Amino acid sequence: MYSSSKACCEILTESFRNSFFNIDSYGKNHNLLISTARAGNVIGGGDWAKNRLIPDLVNSAVNGKTVEIRNPSSVRPWQHVLDCISGYLLLGATLYNSKIKNSGSWNFSPNKDEIFDVETISNLSKDSWIDIDYKVLNTDKKFHEANLLMLDNKKAQNELGWKPKWDTKYSVLKTIEWYKNFYISKKIKTESDITDYFNL
Repeated sequence: MYSSSKACCEILTESFRNSFFNIDSYGKNHNLLISTARAGNVIGGGDWAKNRLIPDLVNSAVNGKTVEIRNPSSVRPWQHVLDCISGYLLLGATLYNSKIKNSGSWNFSPNKDEIFDVETISNLSKDSWIDIDYKVLNTDKKFHEANLLMLDNKKAQNELGWKPKWDTKYSVLKTIEWYKNFYISKKIKTESDITDYFNL
């Protein structure tokens, strides 16, 4: 269902583009290029949404509670928000500069050897902040979630020259460090994270 909804969005966008802003008419009848961009499971400091793994783990550390983890073996393409944004900005820049061939669908995601399951991400988070406490939810109830989600970023790498800078382990480390600084030191380290990212 998750993958189908993403694919449907891309099909609808393509249909809209072909109907009203066809690339064959670019520069003649219109000057608009349209693309869609898909990311993996985005992580990073400042996310306090409910029922998301890392915010839930952080809340366990802050509030001294044990968070229950469901589907610990589910595998996801975890990636830092700065990797996603760098891809989106790069794509947007090429469209702004009239790269007609880049009007289409794109994936910005970790490499295929950089995907991990929920329990591994939980352990990596706990390694970075010892106060994080979680337990695997033992229940006979089956949660309707795909066990494996992956994205292929080869098109973005080959045609845009984009690639993820931070691997998954480092992305988790930087994310947990952000929250620790926020809650313990009362500092927001977004600017220094951006500096670190672009200094690589």
